[in-house]
Amino acid sequence: MSTSKMLSVAPGVGINSIVNGACYNLNAQGYNCVPSIMGPTSAMIVVQKDRDGFKNFMGMGVECRVTLTLNGNMLNLNIESEWTNKVIAMVVGWFLCLIPFITGIVGAVNQNGLPGKIETAVMMSTNNPGQGMPPQGFPQNGMPGQPPMYSNNVPPQADQFGGEVPPQNF
Repeated sequence: MSTSKMLSVAPGVGINSIVNGACYNLNAQGYNCVPSIMGPTSAMIVVQKDRDGFKNFMGMGVECRVTLTLNGNMLNLNIESEWTNKVIAMVVGWFLCLIPFITGIVGAVNQNGLPGKIETAVMMSTNNPGQGMPPQGFPQNGMPGQPPMYSNNVPPQADQFGGEVPPQNF
């Protein structure tokens, strides 16, 4: 089953920033994204989760292939869903035992919701380029709220109260 949408794109937004933003957003949700830039105006993203091993055999793996085509300030978004493993699990479960049938239904429900999540991630990338992306350079002393990073693999030293004292660089 294929879903096709047309989205408006903010001026100056390229296909690279759309793909990077969408992949970052979907990776943050636990999906594995494999982007392929095919040209200056077209790209393809494979979005998947649990597509290997036992979960895929039981019909719980989800996968969509997204084709993005940028035409001026409009983006054509085509999402094709993968239903084979869910159908096989439901058929096997119907004839042999009930467990694969139930997991196949759960996988089908998750597969049905994945195109909406992909569309939301792409829509966020088209309107707000770079929004939600990590900063390009991290601060020298680590991320805010994190302990500072130490150089030269020197472990931190403890002061008389048990707190860390960063190494001195002279």
